[in-house]
Amino acid sequence: MKGTGPLPDEGSARPEFIVKSFSSKYALLALCTAVLFLTLLWVQGTDAGEKTVLAPPETLHKQETSPRKPAIEPSDEDLPGIGPGTLQTEEYVVKEGDWIAKILREKGVLKDVSSLPQLLKVLRKLNTSLHDMNMIRPGEKIVVLVKVLPSEKGKDGSDEEAGPAPRKRLKTEAYRVKPGDILSRVVLSRYDISSKKFISEYLGLFKRCNPRVKDPDHIMVGQVIRLPLYPPEFEEALEGGRAFRDMDKTGGRVAVNLDRGKTVDVKPQTPEPKTPRAGKRPKPARGTPKARAVQEKIPLVAGDLGGIISQMGEEWIQSGEHFIPLKSSGQINLKAESYPIIRLDRGLTVIVDLHSALSDKMTRVIEASWSSYRVVRLSAGDDLGSALDKILRAFRYPRIFRKGEPIRLGGTIPVTITGDWILSSPRRSAARNRQFIVINLLKGRSKGTPVAIKDYLRPLGVEIIEYPQVEGVGDGPGTPPVVERAEGPETLIKSLLSLAGQEFTTGKRISAFESANNDFRFTVEADFYLEMGGKRRIIDLTGLDQEVIALLRDNGVTVLSLAGERDPLKMVARALRFLRVGFRPGPHQFLTNPGSKGRNVELTMKGIMFYSRNGESVFATPLNLPPELGAFLAQRGYRVLVLS
Repeated sequence: MKGTGPLPDEGSARPEFIVKSFSSKYALLALCTAVLFLTLLWVQGTDAGEKTVLAPPETLHKQETSPRKPAIEPSDEDLPGIGPGTLQTEEYVVKEGDWIAKILREKGVLKDVSSLPQLLKVLRKLNTSLHDMNMIRPGEKIVVLVKVLPSEKGKDGSDEEAGPAPRKRLKTEAYRVKPGDILSRVVLSRYDISSKKFISEYLGLFKRCNPRVKDPDHIMVGQVIRLPLYPPEFEEALEGGRAFRDMDKTGGRVAVNLDRGKTVDVKPQTPEPKTPRAGKRPKPARGTPKARAVQEKIPLVAGDLGGIISQMGEEWIQSGEHFIPLKSSGQINLKAESYPIIRLDRGLTVIVDLHSALSDKMTRVIEASWSSYRVVRLSAGDDLGSALDKILRAFRYPRIFRKGEPIRLGGTIPVTITGDWILSSPRRSAARNRQFIVINLLKGRSKGTPVAIKDYLRPLGVEIIEYPQVEGVGDGPGTPPVVERAEGPETLIKSLLSLAGQEFTTGKRISAFESANNDFRFTVEADFYLEMGGKRRIIDLTGLDQEVIALLRDNGVTVLSLAGERDPLKMVARALRFLRVGFRPGPHQFLTNPGSKGRNVELTMKGIMFYSRNGESVFATPLNLPPELGAFLAQRGYRVLVLS
């Protein structure tokens, strides 16, 4: 072959190529490094104020484990009703009993129910993997909104963020002002507080709880006021509408979804007027007996129920608007004027449907959404009694005694009570020791329970509420109670002799025996000497010997020896027999309303009844009667003699 020669060895040329390639790459790398180094030096020279600080491993670890920042940053403008402050996000681990509205409220975001739909929209964008906001499970991690208020400098110069703190409100009890009431007297009689503390502390608490009372010195009869408990007791006050307070009462996990729901505004249904036929004059509604009955009953139910419920210590609300969020979707708005709300201290909420406007289906929706809600529907035929009966049964008190069914209180003075309703109270607090609530609806000329008896029963745990409030027996000014205390046998015998109108002499010496020629005479000193029907009589308390008593009897002197008698009632009975005064032994029953069987308070007391020389009814008793019972007996016309 022309021009051919031996081929060069391939292995001999390859090492030279590799060395040259490696050298050129190394030079290029070195050049880049030098340029980078010069660039860094130039940056440091132009910006001397900036320093490069390496983060410590702990910070790097925190940055790696922190939740990923969401794609959107919500602002206050996107969520109206939130209030001033900045919204941020954080990762939250769902706990047992959580629901979305509760979490947002605890984070300070949810203050108004109207902002809940917008909040749910934002949460869906932050939690794209969460398909249903109603279904959150314990242990699940979600991204939630957090309300952060502007930070303030502390006194020590450190930055402190002011987060939303739960507000506290005073615990109060409702009180209906009675005739003759003044605020200081009511407060001092109910609570352990001095006059100085009342002026310096309590008046401020009262004004805080009763902003509508302009002058505490002028409270009107029938007005319902809120009395702060003293010493003060506090409970958490939830911000926002009343609906949030209701949401706290449920024990289960609830997720409120109002995005696709509608607001239901329930108004009382009024029948449309029928168009009269041509040629006939329409009759006015007030002319029909049925319409007239409705006009008379409904104002009575709506206006007077509140007074009775408030006296029971429960909260009656008949103004404003009430919001009820539903579990699935939507919310219900109720006008409290047509649907009064009763809030019980045990957490139960009762809605009173005055016009029977809510349907059975709507009632079931409300009660199914919240286990703490009850709906009471009143009809046009309900009067105050039937309406009150329906409401009281919805309260679910431990027990309701039927009309005329008595309760009995033991003790030294047994008490039997009957009434239209007697309720076993579900709570007993230090501020109010209430075991039973008695409610009576007075009709016609029925007299109420005397104030003295009400005051006596209140410390025993019985509260008597009567409507309408009328002056009971002895409520007005009357004769002050006449109570005498016979301390010791001598004082007792003196009182009995005076009441019997019998003249007597104490410490008189009389002859027990005289000889025929008067050369021997035996005399004794009589504790009480009196003459009745021309005969001499002695009441002996010292203890004469039997032989001496026999001598006195032989000498025509009748002797009553009470020296060994220790029972004061037996002493009274024996003394009255000796004085020939009729009496009735006890025990005796005293009724507050003798003409009524269904509404009464019966007190059973040991004692003896008799009439004095002036015709007064006297009741002698060994019981240490409290002033209230002494006043009650005096109002009944008794003169009380307490044996001690």
